[in-house]
Amino acid sequence: MPNMSERIADELIGHSINIQRLDANMRKQTISVLNALQKELANELNKIDPTRVERQAYRKRRAEEFLARAQVLLTRAYAKMESDLAKELSDMVEVEGAFTAKVINDNVQVKLVSGVIAPEVVASIVTGTALFKGENLHQWFLAEKNTIKRALEGVINEGILLGASVDQMVRQIIGTKSAKYRDGIMRIARNRAETIVRTTANAISNTAKEAVYDKNSDLVKGKQWLSTLDTRTSDICIALDGVTWDLDNRPIGGHSTQWRGAPPAHPNCRSVIIPILKSWEELNNNPSIRQRIKRYEQRVKPSTRAAMDGKSVPETFTYENWLKKQSKQNQHQSCTAD
Repeated sequence: MPNMSERIADELIGHSINIQRLDANMRKQTISVLNALQKELANELNKIDPTRVERQAYRKRRAEEFLARAQVLLTRAYAKMESDLAKELSDMVEVEGAFTAKVINDNVQVKLVSGVIAPEVVASIVTGTALFKGENLHQWFLAEKNTIKRALEGVINEGILLGASVDQMVRQIIGTKSAKYRDGIMRIARNRAETIVRTTANAISNTAKEAVYDKNSDLVKGKQWLSTLDTRTSDICIALDGVTWDLDNRPIGGHSTQWRGAPPAHPNCRSVIIPILKSWEELNNNPSIRQRIKRYEQRVKPSTRAAMDGKSVPETFTYENWLKKQSKQNQHQSCTAD
């Protein structure tokens, strides 16, 4: 019989697949902004056209004019992407908090956990969550904007130096039709933006879960890292799979792995953090909890009480085994989530 951690993990892993589907919509919004930016950059370059004048000094001056205009367009586009995504993520924090609480309460058969996350906590999660290497959402978008800015400077300065035509410079920015526009610098921008969105969605989802666990420390005593183990899994996520910590981030379960923060462990990470609940006996030994569950004690099945053993997900619980239990439709969705 699966214990309580395994029951909860079963639902939260399934939900994480849906998160990957949800972030696809957010990625589409982001890509639409970049597509509009690409058109604006091409139009501006054609309008200013540094190659229209003969003298090198004049060409350089026009190139600087274009780059100044490009900076304005980049700043506006990346600010919009960040703002739009932040709004979506704020809603996501609230939904994730409510869903996580519902999963726990439904499995325990008693409404013990609150999933309401205070507005100021929601805001701090969206703006302050470290996505990768300690950088938050704003820092990631700023870095990406500067990356594309430098790439544009390289295209324009090299083009002026080598006597390239304006059409050649435009193609370096947007790509060529023969390569399905995959060889321009804006293709790089789109790929990297998709990574930001995908990684952010996972980060916000897990940070919201962690906020629920911390808020309900009278019921939750720890957390466990579960990785999606397949051919795409990173070495670090393989190493972290199944590792447990208490709510003060101290290792439990006989290992010494330090808590590194909730997933993602790397860009495009798919790992999830699940709760380790206190055992039924531990809850009854807590006077404040005992009073709350006493009213619902008759509703809780003996099998549920037995499942609440205070232990983490066992080693026998693997992503492969979880996937085998899913419907064919869910198996297909989990394998094609992108």
